[in-house]
Formats: sequence, structure tokens, C-alpha cells
Amino acid sequence: MERFDASFSHDRGAGSTTGRISFYTSDLRFAADAFFGVLDKVRVIAPEELRETVRARLENASSLYEQ
Repeated sequence: MERFDASFSHDRGAGSTTGRISFYTSDLRFAADAFFGVLDKVRVIAPEELRETVRARLENASSLYEQ
């Protein structure tokens, strides 16, 4: 079963090191799991449900390291 269909595009401009990944999926949990492998390199923009899921997971992980 295919989890998602993705495409990548670089931002225009000389020396640009940024880009955008667009994808379609019916499994937001899988998408959130996939983002955790690259969290220090990406930001979830949309959909809001995925953005909030990732944010909540980050807050939970952060709370594990509070002293």
C-alpha cells in the first residue's frame, strides 16, 4: 500500500538551500512519523491537523527532558 505521493521543489535563487516538499496521504499518523526523522530540517505548514499533531508530539518529547 502506498503511504504518500511526494514531490520536491527548490526555491528559486542563486545559492538557495531551501525548498518545499508537497505530498498527498490519507494517513496523517504516518506523515507525522515521517517528519520526526527530519524535524530539525523541516517545518509543517499544512494541513493544520498534521501541524497540530507534530506540535503536540514535540511538546510531549520536550517535557521528557525538563528538569
